[in-house]
Amino acid sequence: GSITHILIFASGASKVPLAGFQGTPTITFLEPGLGQSLPTANTCSVSLNLPMCSTFNDFSEGMALAIACAKTFGIA
Repeated sequence: GSITHILIFASGASKVPLAGFQGTPTITFLEPGLGQSLPTANTCSVSLNLPMCSTFNDFSEGMALAIACAKTFGIA
């Protein structure tokens, strides 16, 4: 995925708003073994929660899956 896909995943926006985001966007790295294997995001607070992975490939695959599954967020 591109940086735009990551921005959409974390914020719900495809571009940074002209006035910026309300609050400071955050990234939290989650320790292994907490039962969370895929990245998650909170679009209200523009926060990204990334599980620690043993390899970059594991991280990359998890991020791609999380982004792919979030494409229908908010669509009914």
